[in-house]
Amino acid sequence: MRWTEQFKPDDWSQIVGNEESREQFIQWLDKWSPERGKRAALLYGPPGTGKTITVEIAARKLGYNLIELNASDVRTKDVLMNEIYPASRSFSLYGQRNLILLDEIDGLHQRQDIGGAAAVLKLIEGTNSPVVLTANDPWKPSLHEIRLKSQTFELKRLRRDSVAKRLRAIAKSQALTVNDSALDRIAEKSHGDMRSAISDLEALASRGSVLEEETVSQILQDRIHEESIFEAIRGAMHSRNVQEARNHLSNTGLMADDLVDWVYGNLENLDGDIDTLNVLAGAVADSDYLSALMRKERIWAFIPYILDILSVGLMACGRNGPSWVRLQMPSKVSQRWAHIAREKQRAAEAKEIGDQLHERRAIVRSQIIPLLNRIQVAPTVPRRSSTRISRTKRARSTKSKARGR
Repeated sequence: MRWTEQFKPDDWSQIVGNEESREQFIQWLDKWSPERGKRAALLYGPPGTGKTITVEIAARKLGYNLIELNASDVRTKDVLMNEIYPASRSFSLYGQRNLILLDEIDGLHQRQDIGGAAAVLKLIEGTNSPVVLTANDPWKPSLHEIRLKSQTFELKRLRRDSVAKRLRAIAKSQALTVNDSALDRIAEKSHGDMRSAISDLEALASRGSVLEEETVSQILQDRIHEESIFEAIRGAMHSRNVQEARNHLSNTGLMADDLVDWVYGNLENLDGDIDTLNVLAGAVADSDYLSALMRKERIWAFIPYILDILSVGLMACGRNGPSWVRLQMPSKVSQRWAHIAREKQRAAEAKEIGDQLHERRAIVRSQIIPLLNRIQVAPTVPRRSSTRISRTKRARSTKSKARGR
């Protein structure tokens, strides 16, 4: 299980930051009535600030039956009217009032998601149950009317020290040896995104060594580059032709096999329906085969074909999927970056020791460093003090003299 799921808050006190906004939201939800006030709430803010988990825990705390969907589920009027609208006007089997959560509502697009925004407005106006929406960007033109009909609550970017404190608790629970400066750097690079910070800690941490700040800096220095990869994937999904999609992927500067890993690691986020998933999975499989063959035979002319195949798969997702998708760094990529950083650190240590001992780096890594590690962890044998030894000698001398008499 990924750490983002394993350490997902299950209690109100475990959510980090935005205490005032969350308290105001739960008060609104507790006093909710279809007869007065606004019938919908809009929680907005950057990714990883706890919007969705706030709604989930609030629903459980107040006894609501939560019905949760994301933007890819509510793209059309038919889905909302046939599946969600009846639930908004009824109670659960156990007599609980339903709470409708439409997650990432800014994924709706005015042109592509025909009738979606209008159906959300009709849902809000006719509901007998509270409707809660979440968004990263609430100021999109497609959300203007929805925003006016909703009570808004802003969840701001999490403070670095708050993120670091949560990471410290996770590291302790996993018996990890991590320097505080390394945790501070992970928190800084997350830019207030708790999910991102926890994912980075999982990828970087190792039970067999100490996680240093230098290692974190080496790996996470490409954080901005990672964002450009996300933009390239989204751009390829909504390109008008294969050439445009290929240009998006080429501009990342990544090798073709790295791009395959990024797309494969986000398959669950990119698919819109079973047909789309089949197309994308087939494109990833074909690209992976060509990539392996390219590496083995050193046939670099395969690169354009790999990009074209990936472009076709991503365009299929963009045609049938939501206009905005949440992407994440694949675990395979983050683990590879962590491994590369550790190897660089070990090579630097070997060079430093080799320079001091005038020995080859290979010998240092294979023989000297393992020996030093064993010496460091070897148990120390307590020695008797010189006073105790002298006393023992005097006692033995006294006994010998006594026998002589």
